[in-house]
Amino acid sequence: MEAAVVIALILIAGFGGIFYILPSRKQRRLTHCRVEARSFGFVVNSVSLPKVDTSPEEKVSAGGLRRNPTLLCCAYALPSYDNAIYVPTWQLRRASRSVLPLPGWEFADGLPVHVQLSNETYWREIGDILDESPPRCLALTSDQSGVAWIGQENITGTTEEFLRALKQVLKKIQRLNETVVKDSPA
Repeated sequence: MEAAVVIALILIAGFGGIFYILPSRKQRRLTHCRVEARSFGFVVNSVSLPKVDTSPEEKVSAGGLRRNPTLLCCAYALPSYDNAIYVPTWQLRRASRSVLPLPGWEFADGLPVHVQLSNETYWREIGDILDESPPRCLALTSDQSGVAWIGQENITGTTEEFLRALKQVLKKIQRLNETVVKDSPA
């Protein structure tokens, strides 16, 4: 009897460890999405973003040590293969208290380059495009290498629907940037 209990506990511990290291259904779906994204032309990587709108408990530990809370996100970048010089360069980050350049968004790394903050048409169109973006977008970047959506995936439909919507959003930003480049000095 005691031997049976010991054997059962050993089997439970062995199989429990195996099941613990296996990826969950959500992890398998995200991995599939990220692999599939490469066939859509995306460059996918992991990015840590500073967490905005944090509580005081998240900024300082109980022992008084300062913390820098971050979120692990995924970046889906759509590369640009033209060698335009005057591509609008900026990084928008979600921030609930911000109003410039768009309500709920702020510049992460200084002011934009090659597009004026006073260009209301450009920023209004960026806002409209962001409204079409898949949910859980935490940052958006534009530079000479391309445009990128940075966030935490919340795939409600199929992977293909998520990636098509994401590609459509990033393509719209690229086309908008092309109009700015055409209007720039040569």
